[in-house]
Amino acid sequence: MDIAKAKQRIQGTGSYQKKTSDKVFRLDAELAAGDGRLNYTSNNPGVAAVSADGTVTIKSAGNTVIKILAAETDNYQPSEFSVTIQIVEDAPAKLPAPGTTITDHKAKAVFTVAKQGKSVVFKKPASKKITKAVIPASVQLSGVTYQVTGISANAFNGCSKLKSVTIGKNVTSIGAKAFYKCKKLGKITIPSKVEKIGKQAFSGCGRLKSMTVKTSRLKSKSIGAKAFKGINAKAAIKVPKKKKASYAKIFKAKGAGKKVKIK
Repeated sequence: MDIAKAKQRIQGTGSYQKKTSDKVFRLDAELAAGDGRLNYTSNNPGVAAVSADGTVTIKSAGNTVIKILAAETDNYQPSEFSVTIQIVEDAPAKLPAPGTTITDHKAKAVFTVAKQGKSVVFKKPASKKITKAVIPASVQLSGVTYQVTGISANAFNGCSKLKSVTIGKNVTSIGAKAFYKCKKLGKITIPSKVEKIGKQAFSGCGRLKSMTVKTSRLKSKSIGAKAFKGINAKAAIKVPKKKKASYAKIFKAKGAGKKVKIK
């Protein structure tokens, strides 16, 4: 006469709620009675996958049910246990508000948020002792990509060793005294989107002999007083052809010396 097999019993947590950022975790299911091998299957592995030992890896938001089967043995019947897992999206990180300063160690500079999640202004280099500076077109800060749309007032004021600067294509404004008394700065290119230059922006840059102005957006009222006062007396400023006459008049009025060539 066949002897009826005993029932196996699996116990453990029957439901979990997790976030998409949570790390892998192991189910606590175990046999309360029986000796069968436990096998795990996820009915939605795109949401959460489960390994042979009951370790769960979160994949995406959603719901899944993990079936745990205790295999039949000589003495016990097979048994099942279900675990429901709900995974929700993490709340999006709050982006820095306008006016917040962020240091980017890769760019070796400090930026100020202009438009939340969209644009920043180059505030200052990490060190005043730099000899070369690059203001990028965009920068990634805390996982968010921002366009660099401006150079703050006094950004390089006091950088007496600065010799060269590259300004990214998205810059639209250069603040007052941005390059004030950068006495070793020899050349610079002002990109095509710049529409404002603050007062004394390049004042006191005695070695600034070569300037290329690609923008056609400058007007007398958008350039501050003495913006070019004290640049090299024999400097050559290359400007868009259609702006040569108007820029010559404006730049001279904003401090460029009589011998400075506008070409």
